[in-house]
Amino acid sequence: MLYITIKEKFNIKKAYTIYNASKLIKSQNFFYEDYYLEKYPEVRNSKISPLNHYIYHGYKEKKQPSENFDGNYYLERYKDVKESSVNPLIHYILHGQKEGRCPNKKTENEKFHKYLSKLDNIDEKSLMPFLTKFSRELKISEDNNSLDSSLFQAYQWETLQKILKDHNAFYIKNHVPEEKYPEFLEEWYFNKTGKKLDLKNPKTFNEKIQWLKLYDSTPIKTKLSDKFLVREWIKEKIGERYLIPLLGVYDDFDEIDFDNLPDKFVIKTNHGTQMNIIVENKEELNKKLAKNRMNTWLNKNQAFIAGLELHYSDIKPKILIEKYIAKEDQVLKEYKISCFDGKPKGVRVDCDKQDNHRLNVYDTEYNLLPVEVHPIKKVIHNFKDEKPKTWDEMIKLAKILSEGFSFVRVDFYSVDNKVYFGEMTFTPGSGVIVILPEEFHRKLGNLIKLPINH
Repeated sequence: MLYITIKEKFNIKKAYTIYNASKLIKSQNFFYEDYYLEKYPEVRNSKISPLNHYIYHGYKEKKQPSENFDGNYYLERYKDVKESSVNPLIHYILHGQKEGRCPNKKTENEKFHKYLSKLDNIDEKSLMPFLTKFSRELKISEDNNSLDSSLFQAYQWETLQKILKDHNAFYIKNHVPEEKYPEFLEEWYFNKTGKKLDLKNPKTFNEKIQWLKLYDSTPIKTKLSDKFLVREWIKEKIGERYLIPLLGVYDDFDEIDFDNLPDKFVIKTNHGTQMNIIVENKEELNKKLAKNRMNTWLNKNQAFIAGLELHYSDIKPKILIEKYIAKEDQVLKEYKISCFDGKPKGVRVDCDKQDNHRLNVYDTEYNLLPVEVHPIKKVIHNFKDEKPKTWDEMIKLAKILSEGFSFVRVDFYSVDNKVYFGEMTFTPGSGVIVILPEEFHRKLGNLIKLPINH
C-alpha cells in the first residue's frame, strides 16, 4: 500500500482505488506472479512487488500479466483507454468487465461464437438490430486484426465474413424468402414514411416505385444501372461524346496507379448510389481512408441496402475513376430529367450538393414549379438559376434514352455548354423521397403506367 500511495503522490482516495483493484485482479486470476516472474526475470531485481511493477511499469513495457489478460490487445482494441493513460488491467477490472469489453483476443472471438449461436434462436423483430450490432463489432475487430479464423469452423467463418461484408444482404438472403418480399417491403416502407403501402393498388409516385422495384427489375435495368456497362449503351444510343472520360476501371483499390492520374479526378463504384470520392487535390487524398471506404462500398449490395432495389443485385462491383469535369469558377449542376414512357415531364436541378445543396424543379419548358423534393440532406429550394444553353439538347437526349421504360430518371451535367451523361436512375431515393405538395406527388404517380393486370 505504501508503494501505491507514493506513486499516487499521496492521493489517498486514488491509492485506495488502485489497492482495491489490485485485490480484485488477484482474486479473478488476471495476474499470476509466478508467470510474470518467469517470463520477465529482470523484475526480481526491481525490489517492487510483481503486480505493482506491472501496474506502474510493466504495461508501458508491453509486458503481459497472465495468459488471461493481454494489455497490448486491450489498449489497441479500446482507443479511449489508450488515450486515458490508465493501466489497461486496472481499467478492465474497474470498468471494462461491466461494459462488456474483452480482456484478450481469444475472448473477443469467443464473443462472436456466442453471437453465432444466437442467430438461429433470436426472434424475427430483434434479428435486424442484432445483426447491425454484430456487423459493427465485427468491423471493429477486423480493423484491429483481432479476428482469428483458426478459432472457428469453416462454415462459421464463412457466416462471419458474410455478416461483416453486408449484414443487410445476409439478413434478406437468409431470413426473407422471395414470397415474403412484398410483406418485407410494406413494413420497410411504413417504417420509412409512416404510410401504409398498397402494392395491389399503388397510386402515388413513391408507391409505384415500390411496385416497380418488386415486379419490374429486368436485366436491362440491371445493365443500365451499372455505371460501367451503361457506357457502351450510351455510346450506341447517343454517342461517345456524351460520356465523361474514363481514366481507369479496377476490381481492387490496390490496382490503382495514382502516379499516372491527374491532380483532380473522381473515384466511384459502378453498383450503387452515393458511393464516390471527389478528389480535387491528389496530394491531399488520404489513400488509407479512401481504400477503407471503397472496400466497404464494394462489399455492399445496393439491392438490399434500402428496401429491395432488386435490379442492382446482379451488378459485379468495380471501381471507376473518371475525369474531373467541374470548373473552378463554376458550381457543378446536375440535371435529373424524369421520364415516363419515353416522355420527359420534369427536371430536378441539383446545385453544389457537397457544400450548399440547392434544388429546383422545372417543367420541360423551364418553368419553375412550386414544389419541393426532400433528399436525405438539408436542401434549399427555389434558388435563382439561369436556363442552360444545353437545356433543349438534354431534354432531347433524355427522350431517346428513356424509350421503353414506364419510368426512368436520366441524369446529365452541363459544363461550358457541353453535355455529359450522368446515370440512369430507375428507383430514385428507393421510393421514399418526400415530395410536396401531395397533389403533385399523386400527379407524378398518375404518369407511371403499370401493366393493366398488375
